[in-house]
Amino acid sequence: MAGAETTSLNAFRRTVYENELEEPEYSFADDRSDGIDIHAFGRDFASVGTDEGYMLLTNGMSDRRMTLPASHREKSEKPRAELMWYVHEPTPEIIVNLRWLAERPFRDATWFGFGHRVADADSTGRGMRFQDISLSHADHRN
Repeated sequence: MAGAETTSLNAFRRTVYENELEEPEYSFADDRSDGIDIHAFGRDFASVGTDEGYMLLTNGMSDRRMTLPASHREKSEKPRAELMWYVHEPTPEIIVNLRWLAERPFRDATWFGFGHRVADADSTGRGMRFQDISLSHADHRN
């Protein structure tokens, strides 16, 4: 995808994010032509009391198609997605891990679907462990 088109799609998605979630408190830009930006939106996770943190959303992952198995293409699953991760602080380690995770489908010619789990990301040498990822469709293109 051309850099200008990617920039336009990123700007559109960011506008959608801001309409739904307000302006992000932090944004972590990725200056590569096919880069994936990460936006951190402040949130209170507690239903009672306070438990403040951030919802991290990728912006740019859905510009590229993931490699879906034929059996899933037939089920009309979407080959494009963005990642969302709830954290207490968007530390540099978390941003590195989310960006690594967002690049994984393209680096390894694989895909993420709803309910997929990453069993142990610590094997990446990044010093962190997580289990669950959530996917949302950024757009409805195939």
